[in-house]
Amino acid sequence: MDASEIAKHIDALPDEHRAVLVLRYHNDLSYEEIAEALGEPVSIVRYRLRYAKRMLTKRMAVGHNETV
Repeated sequence: MDASEIAKHIDALPDEHRAVLVLRYHNDLSYEEIAEALGEPVSIVRYRLRYAKRMLTKRMAVGHNETV
C-alpha cells in the first residue's frame, strides 16, 4: 500500500478522528497539546485517537484485500 492509498483511508475518517490522528502523527503533538488545540479533554483525545487507529486499520485491511 502506497502513501496515496493510506492518505485516502485517512481522509475517509470522520473529521474529529482524522484531526487527532493528523495532529499526533503528522504534527507530532502530545495528547496534551492536541487537547489544548481542539479544546477537548485529554481523555477524549485518547479515545478518538484509539478509535481512529482501529478504524484506519480496518479500512486498510479491507482495502488491501479488495486489491489482492
